[in-house]
Amino acid sequence: MGEFNPKTGVMSNIKYGVGYKNLYGVEFSISGEYVYITQYDGAFYRTTFDDFMSGNTSLTNLNINLSNVKLGPDGKMYGIRESQNVLYVIMDPEDGATDIRTFSTYLTHVGRLGLPVFTASWFYIDGQSGFCVNTSQEFSVAILESTISSTIWNFGDGTPEERDTNVTVGTQLHSHTYTKPGKYTITVRTLDDSDGLLKQESFEVEVLPCIIPVNPNTHVWN
Repeated sequence: MGEFNPKTGVMSNIKYGVGYKNLYGVEFSISGEYVYITQYDGAFYRTTFDDFMSGNTSLTNLNINLSNVKLGPDGKMYGIRESQNVLYVIMDPEDGATDIRTFSTYLTHVGRLGLPVFTASWFYIDGQSGFCVNTSQEFSVAILESTISSTIWNFGDGTPEERDTNVTVGTQLHSHTYTKPGKYTITVRTLDDSDGLLKQESFEVEVLPCIIPVNPNTHVWN
């Protein structure tokens, strides 16, 4: 595992798990904190990204055999076991997979080694903080998935939400002017073609008054 810079495409700080064989699949929880790993023979493990990157590469065996798991857009993980038509659902991957539910004969055909890919619709917000009030400020979102069809911006200052349509993969720009100083939270929601929520991200900004204070005890004499 390592760290990926989506702006440059560069991988860095790569760590290796020594001694693990026949590893087949890796999936992150929606926060990126937990990492779930499947082995070719069906063994299913969990670790945390921070533990792995800090050198603790031991894996926790979850004592259930799964051939492959995929993160769904609802934050749950879905898994299969080879040659069975059973669907396994990890209800809360952020809780360490303490609740794994089994749906027998759910699939119309037996599973093999993979599941259809769910698009997680990752994106991130970028912009400047600490700018002046009554100054138009430009923010951007980097869209990394083609399933996003529109974005809804909430600037946290009580103004109506603003919607951008016809969103494509790449950098999308949006401008806003704050009329009062203060700290605000910008929230951007991404939607699919049916206006279903895919993901939400937030960005903190501070708007400055940018005025020169005047001493009220100062008098001007003519």
